[in-house]
Amino acid sequence: MTDPSNGLLPDKMTTILLSATKLFASKGYVQTTMQEVAKYCKISKGSIYQHYSSKDELLLHIFKYYDNLFVAQLQEAEQSYSTQNRLLGVIVAHLSMCKHYPEFFTMQTRENVSYASEEMQHFIAQINDRNLQLLLDTIVVNYGQAALMYRFELGLMLSGMISSFMGLFVLEHAKLSVEQSAQAISQAMDHVVDGMVTQRAVPLFTEGTFQHSHTSQQHHPVHPLTLTSQLREYVKQSTLNVEEKEVVMESIQVLEFELLAVQPRKVIITGMLRNLESVAAIQSIYKQLEAALRDTLLI
Repeated sequence: MTDPSNGLLPDKMTTILLSATKLFASKGYVQTTMQEVAKYCKISKGSIYQHYSSKDELLLHIFKYYDNLFVAQLQEAEQSYSTQNRLLGVIVAHLSMCKHYPEFFTMQTRENVSYASEEMQHFIAQINDRNLQLLLDTIVVNYGQAALMYRFELGLMLSGMISSFMGLFVLEHAKLSVEQSAQAISQAMDHVVDGMVTQRAVPLFTEGTFQHSHTSQQHHPVHPLTLTSQLREYVKQSTLNVEEKEVVMESIQVLEFELLAVQPRKVIITGMLRNLESVAAIQSIYKQLEAALRDTLLI
């Protein structure tokens, strides 16, 4: 499994972040003090505060760090699995994260984040909405328009199965491979979809059922790394001149470097956006990228 942040984060910041994840997983977020994190890292408490102003900020960066890893896994799955097997790839991405980073998921199962900062709660709401929308979209891509009317109940079933297998990995230490588990979930979904479509079942949920959530397409938050990947592919196939291609590709590279950092520097991100804004042919994707960066509180 690829760790896209490997080598990109200062060693001390990485040590603090990963050590805090382990402590929060074993002892709990509320019960763990910054002094204990410092002791675990074998550094002074003051050194921690040079990078994270509070425990809340540290927790937020933990979630952002692992979310970046998850988005990278989704991108890898998109390249590795055909359109017909896209659902399998998404399931593999979810289970791989859980299998390889169990402390992060253990930390989440210990207690909810109702005690966290407003910024933290906003970020979690965003990624939850995005992940649910991802499942809904992937179901339609994988099974076609016949599954469209059932996507809400199918999404909830799929989410439940993925969560159950994650629980087996983390809480029960089940010796199951990611690929085998993903295949089992995917095959179960095949049978469910076939049964619903064949029997012309009446959908249990409708668009109106979820009117208070952000699962409609217009509210679907897209991760900036997804858009930088799309922009790179667009530029490769475009008729931009050599100078414009060089500006865009170098700006994308710097942007992705920053986005994978624990504490992305807004001044760098803003500068790269200005570079992209100057290229007229990419304005559609540029505007989406700018909006995504605002949604994720990076600019």
